[in-house]
Amino acid sequence: MKINYLNFLILIVISIGVFNLYSCDSMINKKSYKKTLKGESCKTQRYDSIVYGVKLGMTYDDFYYYMWKENIDGLFFPSRGGSMVKTNLNKGFKYPAQLEFFPGNIEGKFIPIKEYKAYVSYQNYSIYNKGMSLDSLLDQTLRFFEKGYKGNKFIKIPNNEDIFVKYDYIKIDCNRKISIAPSSALNQLIIRFEDLKPL
Repeated sequence: MKINYLNFLILIVISIGVFNLYSCDSMINKKSYKKTLKGESCKTQRYDSIVYGVKLGMTYDDFYYYMWKENIDGLFFPSRGGSMVKTNLNKGFKYPAQLEFFPGNIEGKFIPIKEYKAYVSYQNYSIYNKGMSLDSLLDQTLRFFEKGYKGNKFIKIPNNEDIFVKYDYIKIDCNRKISIAPSSALNQLIIRFEDLKPL
């Protein structure tokens, strides 16, 4: 009886310790995010690049023409459902990956685009291939973006939406904010490119 009571007390102490560590980690991450956001918002430079010449601030007309031109050259393709643009990401990934994206705010043909919604996933994903885990995809994508965009590193923010995913990731460079939210259900990364100071 005493042993069970002692084990129960030890379990409670460990649980409280783990909870406190997670809470402290969450607070540090949120402070780091707010500090970065404040520091970057004061800068006057602009970072508009998304991928392969696609930019924040393009008009939808410019975007449509650029997609059409680069589709002819074999860089961009329609996604499977035809609702997004798809391109392959072969460098920096252990297995061929793809990025699907589209403007998130179409307010008119000549209005600058303020955000893009995107998804990254393995092209030939198999649940039986452990090398294609969500953690591997996330790690490779973070390194791919940090190497390609330079600037600040991604900040880990606690994820409260998916019980199987501990963190979301945010990178801010001046006006450009990149948010990555892993999706365990779909085994893909949900990405949002956002212009914090639209033209």
